[in-house]
Amino acid sequence: KQKTAYEILSGLVGSEMCIRDSLYEEAVGPAIGAAIKDEDKIVLQYREQGILLWRGFSIQEILHTVKGSNKDHAKGKALACHYSIPKIGVLPLSAPIGSKIGHGAGLGYAFRTQKEDKIAVTFMGEGAASQGDFHAGLNFAATLGSQTLFVCRNNCYAISTPIEDQYAGDGVAPRCIGYGMPAIKVDGCDPLAIAYATKHARQMIMERKGPVFMEVYGYRGGDHSTSDSAPLYRTKEVLAKLKPYLDAIGDPIIRLGKYLEKKGYLANYKEQMDKVGKAAVAECHKYAKEMDETPYPEYKTMFEDVYSYTPQNLQEQMEQLDAHIKKFPEFYPLSDFK
Repeated sequence: KQKTAYEILSGLVGSEMCIRDSLYEEAVGPAIGAAIKDEDKIVLQYREQGILLWRGFSIQEILHTVKGSNKDHAKGKALACHYSIPKIGVLPLSAPIGSKIGHGAGLGYAFRTQKEDKIAVTFMGEGAASQGDFHAGLNFAATLGSQTLFVCRNNCYAISTPIEDQYAGDGVAPRCIGYGMPAIKVDGCDPLAIAYATKHARQMIMERKGPVFMEVYGYRGGDHSTSDSAPLYRTKEVLAKLKPYLDAIGDPIIRLGKYLEKKGYLANYKEQMDKVGKAAVAECHKYAKEMDETPYPEYKTMFEDVYSYTPQNLQEQMEQLDAHIKKFPEFYPLSDFK
């Protein structure tokens, strides 16, 4: 299901858009979304679309954001997968790796000083822990008391850099001892474990008035993005060494299906998964086609949403652009725009 939808998007919008999938990491977003409160704020990285769906952001809206179409809430101003959705409590995604760690620390600090029953949930990959922002953000949060849950998705690769080339210790969580910050390590392919750990972490944050770090262990099943080719560095020899680990963690969707069947909540999970998967693929085809046929926003919207009014210098630039397009219409296919 995931790969098919991924391929649909890749074919429509092109590799330069750098779409990122969540193959084998599907459990993280929805499980955390289910365990926190609706009032809590989200500071995303790149693979948390599941939490967007949990909070009511539709597949159609995600696809229009990927393209930057006229129906995109950001009017095409953001990179693909760089969401900014105030209506569901999602802060603007910052592209540089690690930069959102400080944003989450600051937001959680504001919640504590204003005595609000809210937390900031800040996502990162294990690769971000090698950035200076990691130390600055966690140290700020721990010393000043930020109501922040730092979620590190350790999927074994920072693009093409494996974890053995990133750190020599037992993951990222042990570093939190030096910050005086409680840390949790959880199976990233077990949605129930993630939800339980998140609920417990939130309770700790509100009781202690300080941050908690949660390292979620998993595996990046696909390429880093559509501009990446994992087989170039994740060779057969590398995968053979990873096999015991991959066999241990399994596929989160299959694991949940087996659990639900065992508990009597779901009959014949394989049949149900196949049914749901086919429906999801058909839905993605439908909405991807709609996305492809939807025009881009009117080009003049690039001058909007920076100021509450249009200052003179932007007005002049807009007039210059209009004149330029009228002079060279053959180079500007405005039929693709609203």
